[in-house]
Amino acid sequence: MKDSYENLDEFFQDAIKEFKLYDYDKREEIPNYEKENEKRGYEYSNNEAFLDFLFNIDEKTIDDLFKNCPKVIEEGEYNTPELYYTMMKVAMLDKLYNANIGNYTSMSNMAKHLLKLKKKEDIEKNIRSNDDTTRCKALSMIRKVPIIYPKKGYDKNKYVDLYSFATKYYFFSNKENRKREDRFPIYDLNVKFILSRFQEKDGFPFEKRKLSNFDEFIRILNSFKDRYHLECSIEELDKMMWYY
Repeated sequence: MKDSYENLDEFFQDAIKEFKLYDYDKREEIPNYEKENEKRGYEYSNNEAFLDFLFNIDEKTIDDLFKNCPKVIEEGEYNTPELYYTMMKVAMLDKLYNANIGNYTSMSNMAKHLLKLKKKEDIEKNIRSNDDTTRCKALSMIRKVPIIYPKKGYDKNKYVDLYSFATKYYFFSNKENRKREDRFPIYDLNVKFILSRFQEKDGFPFEKRKLSNFDEFIRILNSFKDRYHLECSIEELDKMMWYY
């Protein structure tokens, strides 16, 4: 491994070879991977354009949706337009970012959960707050979701911790804050897997159980940056962990 890297793509490609992060070559799992990318004008070995395409289109689509959905407030437990637009956000996140909501609940139930929190705790305002503590409290409320599809040992009428979905909703609710603060990583199993492989292969020190604490998750990513001398934002690192 080098002492420093020009970009994250170079770092991860070196790490895969040096630490043998995988027992297979990811590119060999996808037939004609390089040929297909070449048709689209991308090259795997110099894939800045490919990564820009991969991340930015999905991200911009959801950013625009969160920004432009009308914020209608009327009397009644659920205002139909507001429920509809909240369901759009939930469904888009679930589809483009693999939130796996359907394993435990329905899109409409997830939207109703968010609207209840909005009425009770002003969740939409709090999650966009300039105060980090207020935002994180809102995130912790969102992640506790009522189950209507009991699976994997969970009982109906209880709750499941949809931490990954909550971090994704948190990320897209804070487009303006993301410009000022580097505190909006998205957690999912891809990130856990990469961090765990670096722990197994290179002794990167962290406790897996602490990933479920959002503040600790941020601390672990910062520690990763420091250990490998990476000049990047948490958001950039988070995306590359998802890609690799």
